[in-house]
Amino acid sequence: MKKWLIILTLFITCIIIPNNTEAKGTALKDSNNIHTFAEKDGNLYFINSFGELNKDPGIYKISRDLKSQKLIREGNFNNLYTYGNSLIAYSFDEFILQQIALDGSIIREYPEIDTNEFVIDGDYIYYHKYEKGLYRMKVNGKDNQLLYKPKGYVSEFTVNNGWLYFAYYANVNPNSFEEPTLFNLSKIKISNPSKETVLLKNVANVDSLVVDGGFIYAVVHKNVDNLDRYIYKMDYNGKNLKRISPIESSGTFFVGGKNIYFTDNTRNDIRYMYRMTTDGKGLKSIGSVKGSFTFSGYSNNIFYFVVQKYDPIRFTLHSIPLK
Repeated sequence: MKKWLIILTLFITCIIIPNNTEAKGTALKDSNNIHTFAEKDGNLYFINSFGELNKDPGIYKISRDLKSQKLIREGNFNNLYTYGNSLIAYSFDEFILQQIALDGSIIREYPEIDTNEFVIDGDYIYYHKYEKGLYRMKVNGKDNQLLYKPKGYVSEFTVNNGWLYFAYYANVNPNSFEEPTLFNLSKIKISNPSKETVLLKNVANVDSLVVDGGFIYAVVHKNVDNLDRYIYKMDYNGKNLKRISPIESSGTFFVGGKNIYFTDNTRNDIRYMYRMTTDGKGLKSIGSVKGSFTFSGYSNNIFYFVVQKYDPIRFTLHSIPLK
């Protein structure tokens, strides 16, 4: 009887005691508008932008301990994705989007896409062209189409479950010095993109979009009098907007399951990475670095960063394990 009581007690304990860490292999969505890290079959790829790490600029394959770095293709690139057995990145040297084999050879180029403002979802590339609108094209280079032209310049966008979410300047003239810049956050249904649904209207700023688990997460400035970088959460329809982070975020954050991971926005010599629930509770530091977090990524339970060091100014790679 005692044996069965012990087993029952352990079973109940596993149910009622919460575990704030994510399960191994958890997939996280990030708020990066530009991706510097990407993963393929357990391998990590990284863009060394303009030779920041005192190496030739290009796309590198790097080991998880960051000690081994192999140049895949030399050049100045930006915004890195993996697709099948290939990499897709924007070339600043050629001013064009390129699909690159894992050995570094060019598979195809996309003459229509001369911007680094793109995301890949499924078999499609979604991209924005200045003053022309939001487009999509199949990764194979076919079926290029204009989806929607907002009334203002698009500053950021993301795709989730058949919807395209985008923030754009609501002002007629965003360069005017006579009035503050205002933003709208909207969405369109990709299968019927003619109708725009406005979620937030005339806010001072909205960026760092993540759409996950029935909610939209973003850094929001409601008005120009308060430009603190707190993370907000709202329903898919833009309702119930509320601040959830007790401290400011540097902008890039990761959402997965029940937790959010983000780096602080202080001006201190040491910066911290925090974990909190998606309701903003249980804030806890999971790692720190001396310097400033710049670019970031996530792969197989490890966060990766490019860190700017000072005195002298230099850039290094750094990792923090998921906790």
